[in-house]
Amino acid sequence: MRLAVIPLCMVGLFYLCGVRGDLLIAMVISASAPTATNTAMYAAKYDNDAALGSELAAQSSLFSIVTMPVVVALAAVI
Repeated sequence: MRLAVIPLCMVGLFYLCGVRGDLLIAMVISASAPTATNTAMYAAKYDNDAALGSELAAQSSLFSIVTMPVVVALAAVI
């Protein structure tokens, strides 16, 4: 959901606010970026499941390889 729904909502919101062109694409890139890898670090610091945090950050990065170009292409077409 984080890698597809939120960036698509942001494309619509930015478009409605009048953002167009390169600025729209730049903002969509930042909105469609994967989750921060700090989650694993914080999990380890606060004695939680650091392995799960690492795994989720890695999965998010891998899925963003597919979702990010699609969302950015959609923003470029609009």
